[in-house]
Amino acid sequence: MSTDKVAKEIRSAIDALAKERDEIAARISILEDTLAKLGGAKRGPGRPKGSGAKAAGSATKPARKKPHWSPEARKAAKERMQKYWADRKKKAGKKA
Repeated sequence: MSTDKVAKEIRSAIDALAKERDEIAARISILEDTLAKLGGAKRGPGRPKGSGAKAAGSATKPARKKPHWSPEARKAAKERMQKYWADRKKKAGKKA
């Protein structure tokens, strides 16, 4: 095959694809107009698009680490809260 023949075939393929692209674009435009006339697409429940959830690779602050309490600190907090609630229960009993 000569280069002229190849060039003609490529040009023919490009023209056919361009025609198909234009037809598809026209169909998309008709569908978008119809959708707009119907009031647009209603989104379901959930987070609105672009409301904060970043892509996995984006540059965001690293998540804060959860503080880890020592067993002694946990026990001390437990005892404080038990005393607090016991005192509240006593006060509530005296009022009633």
